Amino acid sequence: MPDRHDRQIDTMDRRWSSGQTGDRGARRAPARYHHRMAPAHTDGPRSVRVEDVVDQLDMLSEGIQVYLDLETHEFVTVLDPSIFGDDVAADQPDPKDLEPGRFAALPDAFDVHEWAILRDFCEEVEDPDLRARLLRAVHGRGAFRTTKDLLYEHGLERDWYAARDRALARVARDWLASLGLGHQDDETPAG
Repeated sequence: MPDRHDRQIDTMDRRWSSGQTGDRGARRAPARYHHRMAPAHTDGPRSVRVEDVVDQLDMLSEGIQVYLDLETHEFVTVLDPSIFGDDVAADQPDPKDLEPGRFAALPDAFDVHEWAILRDFCEEVEDPDLRARLLRAVHGRGAFRTTKDLLYEHGLERDWYAARDRALARVARDWLASLGLGHQDDETPAG
């Protein structure tokens, strides 16, 4: 059975083969993004699994905002119609209608700052020649694609996704703590 990293690698392979790569992700929303309400797994009335938050963070790109309903622990995804099209607005809640105090916005793609996570990972690569190549790639034009191509070429994609998951789990834990919510770490990679 494929593990989380196999699924991430398969997803990236599909995105690369379909031209949906780079900093902005896909320009049109897959159907599963339209007004998705996914329940978070909970352990008691005030806890949310870190892995559920990581799964939501993993899907972020420009123009996507996810909220956690603090009463039901469901995730609500809202797409920016200026990026994904006006037809999206009719199929989702208006963020202005989400009750303050009941809905908490997850960190967005800018808060997560995946480029810094990738750069930090590259700085930790043991092979000095490969590390230098990766650091040049991460600072150059087309940084994500070029760097990730090098990671694949050298068999480091699993290590990258594991490091990325650990970084996202730290973001998720910090965010949950800022809301006063407990969390459960049951399938989140150790870090």
